[in-house]
Amino acid sequence: MIGGGVIGLFSAWYLVRSGHEVCLVDRNNFNEGASHGNAGMICPSHFTPLAAPGVIRQSLKWMFDSGSPFYIKPRFDPDFIRWGLQFFRKANRRHVKASIGPLSALLQWSSSLYRDLAEEGMDLSLSQRGIIMACKGQHTLDEESHIAGQAAGIGIRTRILSSGEIHDLNPGVRFKLTGGVHYLDDMHLVPEKLITSLKADLSGKAEMLSGIEVTGFHRENDRIDRALTQAGEIRADFFVLAGGAWTGKLARMAGEYAAIEPGKGYNITIPEANPQLSTPLILVEDRVAITPMDQALRLGGTMELSGINDLVLTRRVTGILRAIESCLPDFGMDQTSVLKPWFGFRPLSPTGLPVIAPLGRLRNVMINAGHGMLGLSLAPASGKLLNQLIADHVRGVA
Repeated sequence: MIGGGVIGLFSAWYLVRSGHEVCLVDRNNFNEGASHGNAGMICPSHFTPLAAPGVIRQSLKWMFDSGSPFYIKPRFDPDFIRWGLQFFRKANRRHVKASIGPLSALLQWSSSLYRDLAEEGMDLSLSQRGIIMACKGQHTLDEESHIAGQAAGIGIRTRILSSGEIHDLNPGVRFKLTGGVHYLDDMHLVPEKLITSLKADLSGKAEMLSGIEVTGFHRENDRIDRALTQAGEIRADFFVLAGGAWTGKLARMAGEYAAIEPGKGYNITIPEANPQLSTPLILVEDRVAITPMDQALRLGGTMELSGINDLVLTRRVTGILRAIESCLPDFGMDQTSVLKPWFGFRPLSPTGLPVIAPLGRLRNVMINAGHGMLGLSLAPASGKLLNQLIADHVRGVA
């Protein structure tokens, strides 16, 4: 298993529980990447894939503004161009209609698995207070109310809220909002606690190699027999690429192509928030998520397609903070701008759906990646589905 983020950890966790011997390899120390810095939201409400007609219209409007919620850095990169063409071809109503059922089923399955884990005693700080899609303007609220109607059609519970009702759910916090849609079945947790719990449970049950970067593979026709690393070779009967935004690079090393593009996101965490939210919000117009995590409050958002790099675009961070200040004046920029921003890379597929499938022509390699902004939401179901697919593959069913 290559990749120690939440997808790799859950994949390993279910494989170990099925009796497999697992070696989990992470290029860092299982403590970096989007799995740690995400908004902590588990969202059955996000049943529409990223590749949708509205995204194309909005991206064309925002793409050259480095301070906008969605930014594309112009660059000549053959893989990125190929990914972009696939994304634009998929961003249509037919694709959305075909994707809602499978994506919603996977999201709801994952939510059920999270509740099971909490009941079994895993430390997640899981809260089942829902998530509010918060709107500054009446037009946006009308659009979100229409989406809520679609959600009701697939069994997702919602409630339309006034600004006062949002305040009632978050007493002590001031809002400048028109209203919102409360998705009652959504949840949130503390990502760091989830990762720590998974690592602790895997300790002693799986071989966990940290600080090991895979540099290549040894391939014989349609099989991989070993991974090459700076620390030596790792032999296995089966390989899973779950490297998040780096999965495309791993696939190329194996002689195949995986359409995974990194989408950079930023967040700022207020360690001791006062006042504190009770129910998470997503500011719809600004694409900003606000999540209470015990005493802390995490503010995050934006999508930046600029490749993998360490550059922090100050305008993008400022855009998040200004959006927060305009809607929640208790959290002004005098308080938030002094905090150090974090960034991570979401693995984006061109369909907006996760890729859980064999890799190209290889018979003993699978990919579990491309979850985009839904990695945390989809992780348990993705790990369990991968486990089932590998079992079928080994038996010769797949």
